[in-house]
This record gives sequence, C-alpha cells and structure tokens, in this order.
Amino acid sequence: MDLRAEPLVITVPVIEKNRYYSVQLIDAYTFNFAYISSGATGNDGGGFLIAGPGWKGQTPDGVKEVIRSETEFVFAVFRTQLFDPGDLDNVKKVQAGYKAQPLPLLQTDAGKLKIVLKNLLDNAIKFTKQGTVTIRARSQENGVEIRVQDNGSGIPPEALEQIFEPFYQVDEAARLPGGTGLGLSIVQRLVALLGGRIRVESVVGSGSVFRVWVPVEIPEG
Repeated sequence: MDLRAEPLVITVPVIEKNRYYSVQLIDAYTFNFAYISSGATGNDGGGFLIAGPGWKGQTPDGVKEVIRSETEFVFAVFRTQLFDPGDLDNVKKVQAGYKAQPLPLLQTDAGKLKIVLKNLLDNAIKFTKQGTVTIRARSQENGVEIRVQDNGSGIPPEALEQIFEPFYQVDEAARLPGGTGLGLSIVQRLVALLGGRIRVESVVGSGSVFRVWVPVEIPEG
C-alpha cells in the first residue's frame, strides 16, 4: 500500500466468531507493526485507517481505529481460516468482503463548490479585522464536511436566522463598502443544489463557524 498521498482504509466484514482471520501489517523495515485480527480487533468487522508518518488529518466517521505506520509503504497479508475442503466457498465469501480503499473522493460540481468556499472565506475575512480564518475538511456521513472558522466579531443571535436571506446584512456589514447582502444567500442556494446542507454557529466577540456538508455524489434529480 502506498500511503504517500493519503491513508487507505482496510474494511473487514463481519466474520463468524469461531473463524480466525488476520490482516498482518508490515512496514518497509519489514517490521510487523500491527494486526487487524480475531485476537486484536475482534470479528465484528469495520474500517481501519492505515496512515503514513506524515498524515495529520481527522479521523473520518465510520473508522474504528487509526493505525499508523513509520513508513509510507506498507504490506498487508490477509489470512482466513479454512475448516475443511467443503468450507472453501464460505472462505471466498469472507475474502470478497475484504477491501482496501482510499478516503472518498468528491464527485460534485467543482464550480459551484468553489463559489461556496470563496463566499464563505470572503465573509469570514470581512468580519475578522484581527485574528485568523481557518478552513478544514473531513469525511463525514458518506460525504465531506467543510468548516470555515474565524475569530472575528461574530454574529448577533437575533441575526442568525436571517443571514441567508437575500440582501440581508448584519449592521456591521452594512457599514462596509462593497457588500450586497447576497453572498450567504448564494451559498445556501448552491449548497442545496449540491445536495448538501449548511449551518452556522456564532458568538459575538469570539467569531463564527460555518459548516457545509456535501455528499460524495450529487443526488440524481
């Protein structure tokens, strides 16, 4: 497994309790650094994220455990117990459930998503005269959550339900040049077209967090 670009997720199916299996993980130094197995992780199945030494991402939803390798190349040896010759088809079914996959890639409208992120970043920068604006993404619920956070002036509670309305501007924004009050309205509309959702949390004087979730694929229709 090549972990230079990103981690891989090894998925193990649910396996009957009396059947032994193991996934032996060996790094480039030929060191057996971990096992996914009946004895180590159980037979209940699940996803195990195998990460290289430089990975600093957040653990995606649905991953039972993050297993780190000291090298960027890893060998995985899969073993499944065979009870007798008549058990071969059952073993093949178990083996068909083993998977090694990268983290999910977005298949979405890149143009719309770019506008969403640009408008959210523009909005965060506008309200952060001093401080920081950060953007993070993580896998969540068969999609990706993108979080834009600032430690600027924040949004009053009474304005939170109105900020996505066309032409609505918080008092501070109305005093700034160049604002039309359409940026967040456009964001909400585009996120809906992508099949996603958006929510905001804010504390006056501490800043705001906008969370956008979009599915891995745009729903049909």
